[in-house]
Parts: sequence; structure tokens; C-alpha cells
Amino acid sequence: MSTSQHVTTQTLTGRTALVTGSGSGIGAGVAAEFAAAGAHVVVNDYSENAAQATVDDLTSRGYTATAAAGDITDPDTVARIIASCEALSASGGLDILVNNAGITGKQHVDDLDLATWNRVLAVNLTAPFALTLAALPGMRAQGRGRIINIASIAGIRVSVLGGAAYTASKSGVLGLTRHLASELATDGITANAILPGVTLTPMVEQATDAATRAKVAASVPVGRMATPADIGRLAAWFAADTADNITGTAVPVDGGMTVLPGDYTEYRATRGES
Repeated sequence: MSTSQHVTTQTLTGRTALVTGSGSGIGAGVAAEFAAAGAHVVVNDYSENAAQATVDDLTSRGYTATAAAGDITDPDTVARIIASCEALSASGGLDILVNNAGITGKQHVDDLDLATWNRVLAVNLTAPFALTLAALPGMRAQGRGRIINIASIAGIRVSVLGGAAYTASKSGVLGLTRHLASELATDGITANAILPGVTLTPMVEQATDAATRAKVAASVPVGRMATPADIGRLAAWFAADTADNITGTAVPVDGGMTVLPGDYTEYRATRGES
């Protein structure tokens, strides 16, 4: 009896990927992983300077990237960005859409006004739907597409800092992902979600001190916070041909936080392991 090994090399060469909110943080991490895999990355951010900074970083490393700044809650901006992506694509359609851009909002329900609620839902949930809708004709025409939605573990529990609007929006992203997966499967288009846990972004580093970060890391079973690269590597896998048969999933990247009912340090203490 003989055995053989099959080694699959992930590549996104020749693919065009739009990553929203990729001027920094998780989005920038996703953009970097895609670029390293050979994709032409279109970097979107509300801030033109932030988008260009990511592009400059990627091109300085020999990768291919283009800036497409703008407010993705504006329909005209969405149409412009998708059209610019399709113009870069060899097949005429956007190959990969990563809906990453997101905002939080006030923490307490009593402090959450309707305007803030609407804005959070517009950025976190309605914009991914609008971008997907705009990208679908091109994806269908080429018979292939990848939609990757960056949700949050808040979508399957509650947000600690983001508030009710953030929790609701991320739960909505998971529902949207499931429905897109079911409706678009026959078009060769997959839809999957990634649920980051506590992630060590530049914003988190600036807002916390070393002691706070160490305390947070201790509450994570693997002993550290997630990084943007952790999220980016999974997104790149979803985008590659290796994931052709994967759709409708929601994968936490949280170091095991969501497998426990409470705090990990308390869990270990209860078991006499601390």
C-alpha cells in the first residue's frame, strides 16, 4: 500500500482584494497577509492619509496595493470603490471582499442615542451589505468570489467595551454571512466570518499600559492577545482556492476565550492550576 502527500501552497496571485478599514489595526494586518500571498490589495479607509500609509508600507515591501479612501456608508462612494477594484481585476470582477471596517459606540444603553445606534449599524452592518451588493454582478460574471466578514466574539456573546449597538451589529454580520453563503453558493461565491477576540492593535497599545495588557493576556487560554496577523492569516486561507468548499462558517480567533463560561484565571484557580 502506497501513500502520497499533497502539499497545497496558498496563493492569491492575480486576485484583487478590497479590504475596508485597512488603514490600521486588523484591516492593515489582513491587507499585509493578502499582499504577501500575491494579491493586488485595494486599501480602503475613511482617512485618506491612513489608507495611503498602508499602501506605502506594502509597496515598500515589494507588494502591490492601491488606496481607495472614502466613507463606505455613502452609496456613491461604494459604487466608486467597487468600480475601481473591478478596473484592476484581470477578470473584470472583484475577487475578494473583506468587510472589516467597524466602529464601536457608547458603552451603556442609557447613554446610547439613536444617532449613534444608526451610525454604528450603518458602518458595521449596512455597509458590508451595500458593498456585497455592488460586488455581486462582477463576481457572478466571473463565476467566483470570496466574501469575508470581520465580525467579533461580541456577535456570539456581548461586547465588553463596544456597547449594545456594536453587539447587535456584529450579531447581524453573522446572520448576513449565513444568508449570503446559502444564496450565493451556486454562483461560486463563498461567504465566511471571522470573530476576533481581544486583539493587540496599535490603538489598544496606545490606550493601555503593559500591566493592563498582561492582565488581559492572562485571561486568554493561550496566554496572549490575538494580533492583526492572526486574523489576516485566516482571512487569506478563506480567500484561497484551498477553501473552495468552506462557506457559511464563523470562526473565532480568540485564543480560546469563548470556550469558557467565565474568566480563564478564575477557571484555573478553581481547578487548582494557578
